[in-house]
Amino acid sequence: PMPNHIKIDVDGNELLILHGAEQLLESPGLKSLLVEVDEQLEVTKEIVSFLADKRLRLRSKHKYLYGGESGPLSGMQNYIFTREA
Repeated sequence: PMPNHIKIDVDGNELLILHGAEQLLESPGLKSLLVEVDEQLEVTKEIVSFLADKRLRLRSKHKYLYGGESGPLSGMQNYIFTREA
C-alpha cells in the first residue's frame, strides 16, 4: 500500500531521494513528510522548493536536539511538510 507518512533521514542525498520518489510525492494519499536537513546547506532551499511543487508545504521546523548552538550539527533540523488542500 502507498504510505501516508514518510520520514527521510539519510545525512545527504535527500534531494536525490526525493526526485526518485517523485510519483509517490505527488500522490494525494501522502499526508505528511519529515525530512532531516542541514539549514547551513544551499540544497535545503531546493528541497523546500521541490516539495512545494508537489503541493507539500513546510509546516514546522524542529531543531536537532544534539546539534548545539555551534559546530557541525548546529544547522540540523527536522522539517515537517504536509499536503496542501
